[in-house]
Amino acid sequence: MAKKPRHYQTAVHKNNTRARLEHFVHPTVAEKLRAILEELKRKEQGHE
Repeated sequence: MAKKPRHYQTAVHKNNTRARLEHFVHPTVAEKLRAILEELKRKEQGHE
């Protein structure tokens, strides 16, 4: 039986990817990365 394809909403997929990336980097780098990603998230939502 074929598996049903999974459909992710773009925002949810990006958030999961960002969370996994932050988990694998050094904690001090993760803080800086988190700040950059939050800024990008605001720009994507149009709250610049």
